[in-house]
Amino acid sequence: MISLSSSLAHFWQAAQRSRVIFPIMASICFVSTGNSLLTTAISLHLSSPTVDARSMQIVLTAFPTGFLVGCLVAKLLVQRFAHERTFRLVALITALATFGFALTARVPVWFGLRLLNGFSMATLFIVAESWFNLYADPRNRGTYFSLYMLMTSLGVLFGQILVGLGGPRPEFLFLIAAITISTGLVYSKFIGGMWPVLPSQQSLPETTVTPADQRYGLWRLALLAPVTIVGVFEAGTTNMNVGFKSVCRRRLPWHW
Repeated sequence: MISLSSSLAHFWQAAQRSRVIFPIMASICFVSTGNSLLTTAISLHLSSPTVDARSMQIVLTAFPTGFLVGCLVAKLLVQRFAHERTFRLVALITALATFGFALTARVPVWFGLRLLNGFSMATLFIVAESWFNLYADPRNRGTYFSLYMLMTSLGVLFGQILVGLGGPRPEFLFLIAAITISTGLVYSKFIGGMWPVLPSQQSLPETTVTPADQRYGLWRLALLAPVTIVGVFEAGTTNMNVGFKSVCRRRLPWHW
C-alpha cells in the first residue's frame, strides 16, 4: 500500500509540468473549435446560389493571405507583448472578427474579417508552439506537442459537432463560433490563471553559436530541405483547391 502511494505521489510530481499547461491547452481547444465552426459556417453561406463565384474566391483567399501575414508578424508581437498577452490579444481579435460575420454579409467586410481571422489564428498557433518549445525540455517536448496537436484536432471535431446547433438559421453559427472563441479567451484570462514562467535564459548552457547562425531564411531552408518546401507548398495549394471545389459542388454539382 505504501509502495502504491509512493508511486502515485511520484507520478503526480513528475506530471506537474504537464498539469500546469492544461489551461493553455484548453484555451487552444476552445479557439480551435470556434475557428472550425466558423470555417464551416462560411462555407455553408458561400454555397448559397445568391453568392457569385468571384465573391466566393475573394472570401476564400482572405484566410490564407492573413495566415501568411500572421506568420511574418508573430515574432514582432511576441517581442513586444510576450507570449501570454499576445495569445490573448489575437484570441480577442479572432472573437471580434467572428462576431462581425453575424452583423453583415457584404463581401468586402467578409474579406477583411477573414483576413483578420487568418492573421489571428496563425499568430496564435505560432505563439503557442513557440512557448511550448521554450518551456519544454528534451524529455517532454514530444508529449507537449502531442497534446497540442490533440487539442487542435479535437477543436476541428467539436466544431463540426456544433454545426447542428445552428438549426434552420445558419447565421446563428457565427454567433456560436464567436461565443466559443470568447469562452477560450475568458478561460485563459480569468480561470486558467497565469502561464508558467519560462526557464531563465541564464540557466541554458552556453554556446558559441550566434543567433544569426541559428536563423534559417527561406532560401537556406530550401537548399537544406527542398522536398519539404515543395511538399508544403503543394499541400497548401491542394487544400485550398479542395475547399473551393467543395463549396462549388454544393451549389453547382453539374459544373464539376
